[in-house]
Amino acid sequence: MRRLVVVELGAGRALPTARRFGERHGPRVVRINLRESRIAPEHGIGIAAGAKDSLRKIDEVMRA
Repeated sequence: MRRLVVVELGAGRALPTARRFGERHGPRVVRINLRESRIAPEHGIGIAAGAKDSLRKIDEVMRA
């Protein structure tokens, strides 16, 4: 793998182990969470939306 990315789907502050894993072990994180998408820029990007719609849009962009 050349460009590994951790994609979090709906892991809020109630699941800190999932959030910390991505921040510690992933070179970049895409955090998709409707209410808690905030992430430090050095760790990745946050998308404040639902998982299903976000994944569909990401797929569309990658196929274009």
